[in-house]
Amino acid sequence: MYSSYASFIKRAEIRIFEQQQSLQAAPLKIIAVDDAGLAEWHPTAEILTGPARELKYLLRAYDSNGNFDETDARPLRLYHEPSPGKVAASDGPSARELLAGLWRE
Repeated sequence: MYSSYASFIKRAEIRIFEQQQSLQAAPLKIIAVDDAGLAEWHPTAEILTGPARELKYLLRAYDSNGNFDETDARPLRLYHEPSPGKVAASDGPSARELLAGLWRE
């Protein structure tokens, strides 16, 4: 996170919403931004339903009195590829065969 007023920020968070959800509603997820200005999120299986999902996010920063300012919402597109073990029948090697082929002693 970059800010020109970092000395005023007590804490910050990323707020994730459904694409059509109001920004005043409770977000799907709130991710804390650390002191270095970084945040990390690993979506759960419930969030990754289907091969693609469109969400939105914003950054909210708080001062020491609890006042906040936030960015406009931005699109967040998630893409999920099925795991090799769940692939439909194919002519290629199975996931187990691929893993076995990578094993070295």
